Amino acid sequence: IQGTTWKRPPFLATPTSTRKVRGRELLLFRSGNRLRYVAWKTPRALYWVSNTLSLTLKNDQMLGIARSLRRFGS
Repeated sequence: IQGTTWKRPPFLATPTSTRKVRGRELLLFRSGNRLRYVAWKTPRALYWVSNTLSLTLKNDQMLGIARSLRRFGS
């Protein structure tokens, strides 16, 4: 899990698709049939979950990780 205050990093500029989950718009980036990144924006930053180098995480695992993340203290 990574994040940046840079609002439009080039490698996350063009999502393959989007999906709304629990009120959060997820930006999906695919590599073949697997998700490479799942990202979302907040007013202050951009965060993403990155699959392993060999894309071993399944799509539902990637979405589950992104869905489960919450701001610390909330």
